[in-house]
This record gives sequence, structure tokens and C-alpha cells, in this order.
Amino acid sequence: MPISDNDRLVLDTSIVIHYLRADSVGIYVESTYHLRNRGEVPIISIVTHAEVLSFANRRNWGEAKKDRLTELIREFVVIPVDTQEIVDEYAKIDNYATALPSSQKMGKNDLWIAATASLANARLLTTDRDFERIGGIFFHLALIDPSDPRPETTKSVEML
Repeated sequence: MPISDNDRLVLDTSIVIHYLRADSVGIYVESTYHLRNRGEVPIISIVTHAEVLSFANRRNWGEAKKDRLTELIREFVVIPVDTQEIVDEYAKIDNYATALPSSQKMGKNDLWIAATASLANARLLTTDRDFERIGGIFFHLALIDPSDPRPETTKSVEML
């Protein structure tokens, strides 16, 4: 299904990092989804914000790169996790994910990001295959292959 500039997008941590690096995935995301020129401003979870800051600190990013990160985050709508609606959505998705085979369990931070996409009725952009387990059930999913970011290799999973 083609994506319109008016469709809601939630960006996973991996996408924000690739986008900031302006690597092949970041370039693909901008050319395909037009993050800076959308009718709907892209959304991130506060969890994504925290994960990206943690990543930057672990990698000893300099002040200039951290400043670019701060400016980029300001361009997004940041959704907190301290509302009853997001907590309820998290609980619903966690309940579903808990029933998955142990080899398919998801990280708790990924569940918060999934809850954000679900509550926003948005398409989650990610390179993380873990979301494939619940994409299409709770939210639309665009799974981008980081080794070959092209429309032909991006897996799109629509809501059932």
C-alpha cells in the first residue's frame, strides 16, 4: 500500500539513528517517507528518545552530533508513556507477546514503542525484525532491510 504524506508514522530507535547518520537507510527513509515535509509530523515514543540518547552516550558522541540529535528530536512529536491510554495499550500488547514462543519474546522497550504505534493508529518504521511478530495485529509495519534499503526489500504489513 502506498504511503501518503498524511499517514501517521512512528519511528523506531533504529530509524532515528540511521536518519541522523544519513547513511543508506536514513537516505532511503527521507526519500521514501519525507520525514521533514509531511502533512503529519512523525512520532516517536519517549522510549525511543531515551534509547537514542543512551546510544549517543555509549558511543561518546561529540557535542555537535548531540546537538544535531536534539534538533532532530524537536522535529518529532514525542509521546510519553505516563498516560492511562498508553499503559493500557502496552498491557494489551504485552499480554499478546507473552503468549508467543520463548524464542520470539520481545524487549519491554519495543513493547512501549509498539504501544505508541498502536495507539496512534500509525505505521511503525523500523529495521528491527522483532516487530514483525506483532506488526499487522496492533499497527501497520514497514520493516526496512538495513543491508539493502529499497522499496522492493521493505516488508509492508498492514493491519488485519
